[in-house]
This record gives sequence, structure tokens and C-alpha cells, in this order.
Amino acid sequence: MEPWLIRIANYLLAQSWQIAVLTLVVACASFLLRNRSAHVRYLLWLIVLAKALMPPLYSIPVAVLPQRAVPEYIPAPPVAERMTAEHGTSETAMAEVPRPSSVQPQAAPSRVVPTKLARHDTRAWLAIGWLAGVVALSFYYLLNALRTQIWLQRRRKALPSDSARDIESFFMANYVRRMPHVWLLERINQPFVWGLVRGGIYLPTRLLDGKNAKFQPSLLGHELSHVVRLDAMVNSLQVIAQTIFWFHPFVWWANRKIRAEREKCCDEMTIARFKAPPEEYGEAIVETLGAKYEQARPVPSLAVAGQVRNIEERIKTMLEPGKKFYKRPTLMAATFALLLAVCAVPTTMVLTVRAATQPPTGAADAERVFGNPINLGSPVNSFANEFGPRISADGLELYFNSYRPGGLGQADLWVTTRKTKADPWGEPVNLGPTVNSPSGEGAPCISADGLSLYFSSERPGGYGGSDLWVTTRQTRTAPWGKPINLGPT
Repeated sequence: MEPWLIRIANYLLAQSWQIAVLTLVVACASFLLRNRSAHVRYLLWLIVLAKALMPPLYSIPVAVLPQRAVPEYIPAPPVAERMTAEHGTSETAMAEVPRPSSVQPQAAPSRVVPTKLARHDTRAWLAIGWLAGVVALSFYYLLNALRTQIWLQRRRKALPSDSARDIESFFMANYVRRMPHVWLLERINQPFVWGLVRGGIYLPTRLLDGKNAKFQPSLLGHELSHVVRLDAMVNSLQVIAQTIFWFHPFVWWANRKIRAEREKCCDEMTIARFKAPPEEYGEAIVETLGAKYEQARPVPSLAVAGQVRNIEERIKTMLEPGKKFYKRPTLMAATFALLLAVCAVPTTMVLTVRAATQPPTGAADAERVFGNPINLGSPVNSFANEFGPRISADGLELYFNSYRPGGLGQADLWVTTRKTKADPWGEPVNLGPTVNSPSGEGAPCISADGLSLYFSSERPGGYGGSDLWVTTRQTRTAPWGKPINLGPT
């Protein structure tokens, strides 16, 4: 499966549980603040929306997962020691020890790798299912929005001149600097706001007759509050978040809470800013709610009546004796919400392995699981000691130390090659007297371009004990040159 599918699945899984936790925290805070201004609760629920839309900018590892059991590595005794214990030290006994047969590379054991692959395959399929849901829901929302926009453009009308002057005077009296578009619409019995960012106000024709004239300032003030607060833009972001996390019930629940608190915020703003009497405003909502069931087409979410189950709570709040209403959230509430958003929104908690008191040998990388070792067999290995391997960047040359016969006295540097990575290793070749010496060499390290070989040596000409030396060659097929001591630095 593609790695980007697995990355998508990992992101969604990590983000989903954090959204769930944040939603529960905000729900508890909203319950404790149920008697406070709706502006405060609205800001708290907006943090959940921001969390769903904003990818994390930094991660905080949380060590809570149990330490993975890693078997301790116990090195086998050197070949020479085993042969001494089993056969003695004579050359005859050494010759009697059979050389290991050539071992073909085997596949990694099924108990290690397939488990990880199966988990990755599952996450990749989850990402594919998520993409299918996003495409389907996006098509549904776009189709509904397009149908609504076409329907509005065909049926909306300009306001009569006298009504347009009255509404413009109402806007100017309430210090509205940027006038929103106001349209008249038939077959709709309550006003609403429709748009992507600010939106335009659509008024029912019945609101302009003499019978409903007293409700006009209250209802118009409610929809104007939606425009001033940019609720149309927030509603668009809600649709995007709901599309991305279509599978997450907490995102749908948070969106319902945002819409409910948004209507209460507009109620407060209408009473506090546009001086609408609470009793008259409540009566206007009830009258609009009754007319709602006579209309021919459902209206968008930014309508004054809103959801029926919230009407009673809204009216009870408006008519509460001594209730104080606010035009906007207080500075303290906005600061608190901002600090909470800064801490919660750009952060992701990553569950990591809990470190043991003393990590077992070989557990430096707890996420890496190796398969069983495969002996390189003959001719790479021999009855003598081989150690210190270092492979070239292209994987076609393997340098190592060996005490095998054919050297210059002590451990020498040898190299085995192969034509491709699929081919077996060839017969090792001693690097010869130019590189090796009777004193012993070790720790070969080949450069990435294959033209420099660093190693240690106890040969004369150093600074006492083992020194670091380097030998170079002009091309990959040229012989190695005379080693040079790296000097006192």
C-alpha cells in the first residue's frame, strides 16, 4: 500500500481521539458555565472546530505504552574458542572441523514482518474508506449548496424603495459600516442568512406587511447579528470539518452545539446592541416558529427560528429576571478561550513506549524488529575469526577482518564482492601487503563513493598503539594505494 495512505490513517486516528477528549472537556466546561453568557460557551465550542481543521504543529510524546519485550542478545563464543574447547589446538584438529556449507538467504520469519504489514494494510484500507466518504459527502453538500444558490437567484427580488430606505436607516442607526445585501423572497416565512463568508439577508414578503411590522426590527437585528459575527463563514468551516471527520460522532455533536450556542449569541446581541425588548423579541420568534411550518421549502441553518428543541431554552433565557445581555464576549472570556486554543489546537499527543528502568541490550530502537540472523556461510566465513564487517554504499562490497590463512600474520583486511544484491558473495580477497601489515589491521570503513578506506592499524609509523589510517584508489576497479596515517590531529 502507498505510504501516504498509512500517514493519512495515522493522522486521522491520532486526531480523532484528541478531538473526542477535547469535546468532552469543552462539554463539561459549558455545563459549568450554563448560567453565563452564551458568547463564552460559543468560543469554547469553536476550539473543537479549530482542532478538527488545523493539523498539529508540534507533538508531545506521552510515554504510557508498555515496554516491548526485546530478547537480550547473548553473543556466541568466538569460533576459535569453540574449536579449542571441542577439538583442541592442533592444526590437525582445526583441519577436521567441517566448514559451514553455503546458506541461501531465507525469507524473514512470518511471525515478525507480516504482522506489521497486516496492520499497515488495515490502516491503508481505512484511509481509502475515509477518502470515499469524504468524496461522497462533499458531493452531497456541494449539490445541495448549488441547488439552493440557483433557487435563491431565480426567486429573490430587490426590496421596494421605501422598505430599502427603512432598513438602511436601521443599519446606519446601529453603526453598521458595511451594508449587507438584503433580498426579498417569496414562499419563505422566516428570515435567514445565506453565503460563504458574510452572507446576504433574505427576508420573507410577509415581514413587510403591516401585521408583522412590529417584529421587523427584532428579526432583522437577529439576522444582522449573523452577518456582523461572520457566522456564515463559521458555518462553512463547520461543513468542511464535518466532511473531513464524517465518521466522528463527536464532531457532529460539537457542530450541533455550535449552532445552538450561535443562535443564543445572536439573541443576546439583538437585545443588547439593537435594543430589542426581550418580550417582543420572544414573541417574534414564536410567531416565526408558527409560520415556519407553512413554508414550501426548508431554510438554511442561519435562520431566526433555528431548531425547535432550543426555542424554549432560548425564550426562558431571554425572559429571565435580571438577566444581563452582552454584545460580544468579555475580554477575560476571550483571553481564556484564546489561551486554551493555543494550548490545545496545534498540539498532538503521541503515545510512546514507556521506558524501562534499564533498557535491555539491543532495545535502542524499540520500533525496529529484526528477523533471525542468517549465516553468510562459505566462502565468506571460515574456521578462523571474522569480525568488523562494513558494507559499501551500493551493497556490492563487504570489507571485514579475518584471521584466516593467507594473511600477513595477524588480523588482515579482506573484501568479498558480488555483481548484484541478488547474487551470492564471492571468494574473499586479501587486500595485500600494500594495505595490510604483519602488525594487524581492523575496523574497516568504506566511503560512500568507494574510493577511500579508513581502518585502524598497529603498524610502525604511528603515534603509539593503534592509529587511524586511510588508503585511496582512483577508481572502483583500481588497486588500493599506500595507507596514510591521519596524523596527530
